[in-house]
Amino acid sequence: MASERDASRHEPSLLPEVRRRAAEAVIPLYALWEATQRCNLRCRHCYLAGEWERNEMDTAQAGDMLDQLARLGSLFLLITGGDPLLRDDFFQLVDRARELGFAWKLLTNGTLIDAIKARELAKRNPLAVSISLHGLEQTHERTTRVPGSF
Repeated sequence: MASERDASRHEPSLLPEVRRRAAEAVIPLYALWEATQRCNLRCRHCYLAGEWERNEMDTAQAGDMLDQLARLGSLFLLITGGDPLLRDDFFQLVDRARELGFAWKLLTNGTLIDAIKARELAKRNPLAVSISLHGLEQTHERTTRVPGSF
């Protein structure tokens, strides 16, 4: 007997219709939020080039931005940076995004994810956690210019 999950794979997706209607109504379904420009790596290709601005939104400002995106009808949120895990309020802001109904993804360099953070991320049910990997160990570390970053 096929499970509900198996049966849903054969049903047509409503997402194309949602995208069409959102485009007609000028609703930003997808939002990319560069939560910080700070990063613990010094990647050769980085557009920030070590010139990180320290005047990122504080927790209240970031929460207000999330509220505004939700009111506009945004559904998907990609949180990136720099590395967003450098924010002390990262999990607080993800919790707010989830309260507002966002489906969220994280783009990180992965170096700050330990067992505790991995469990905290999993509890918050991201659609995806993407980690930058620039090649095998030697290539990766030559690119990030940080020994041990692989």
